[in-house]
Amino acid sequence: MHRIGFIFIVLSLLTLAGCSFLNLFQGSFDAKEWEIEKIVIGDKTYLALGALREDARTKLNDPDYDFAQNKQADQDLGFEDEDESKESRQDLEELAQSDGISTWSFDTKQNKIYGMAACNQFSANYVWKDADRINIYELIFTRKLCSLPKTMIFELRLSQNLSGTYFVQKKGKNAMILKGDNAQIYLKKNENAQSKN
Repeated sequence: MHRIGFIFIVLSLLTLAGCSFLNLFQGSFDAKEWEIEKIVIGDKTYLALGALREDARTKLNDPDYDFAQNKQADQDLGFEDEDESKESRQDLEELAQSDGISTWSFDTKQNKIYGMAACNQFSANYVWKDADRINIYELIFTRKLCSLPKTMIFELRLSQNLSGTYFVQKKGKNAMILKGDNAQIYLKKNENAQSKN
């Protein structure tokens, strides 16, 4: 009789541990607001709105930054074509003065992801494949034209690569990387949303 009770307790604990393990990442999504830092596709990096703003401020404060010779630096960020890499002082000033960020939120009740990429909103459904793999599907993206080329390119790359299965790699409590076959999406907790709570 004691043996049956012991086996029942062990099985119950294993079941609860398994459920906790499967919900490990889901539980960490209690914070609704995340910020997209960047996406990486192959060897190309595309900065999201907040990172583009910081990059613009750095360039504007650098007395040695040469606007006419910025092609190589922009190629390193994923801007391959000359038309894509042209960057005026006015574009940088507009980015530097912006206060927006690229947002990402999890609605755990409806299994939806939604956010603002730059000037366009997006949403998608998601489902957990196992404890640390998430499948994102049925993506919807609004179709506004962003005023700045770099924000438009970021949005285009995000919309082309968001659907798929991702391995979720936690980076402490405040950051994670979604690693897919075609893209990596870098997220961090939105500090502004945290300070409001």
